[in-house]
Amino acid sequence: MGRVVVFADGSIGGAGWRAEIDGRPVAQGGVVVQGTSNVAEYEGVLGALEWLRKHRYFGAEIRADSRLVIEQVAGRWRTEAPHLIPLRDQARKLVGETGARLMWVPSSQNAAHDVARDARPQAPVKSMLQMSFGRSSA
Repeated sequence: MGRVVVFADGSIGGAGWRAEIDGRPVAQGGVVVQGTSNVAEYEGVLGALEWLRKHRYFGAEIRADSRLVIEQVAGRWRTEAPHLIPLRDQARKLVGETGARLMWVPSSQNAAHDVARDARPQAPVKSMLQMSFGRSSA
């Protein structure tokens, strides 16, 4: 087996990951995320870790552009936001199971950026006025 690298990303509305073996894309996934951009970043990393566990890849590298997620999972930064603690704990558990190494990369080097963007809902969100009364304020 070659070198396994999984890129993970998240932004408001979506999260995604893209796996490569020896630089060749082999799988990707994305989810719609309700929550903050930090929640989305965690969801991208969790998706990558779950894929590694499912396919029994041990010791792979996960590259993400969220320094917050990387540092909190590694235990170098405190996690003060209560809603991130369960996500951090799940990521730590999966890192332990997969032996994955998390590495920060700049956004410009994150191959999962498009996957996360494409996971966001495509339909525009209507205002409450449009939904309730069927008319637009425009």
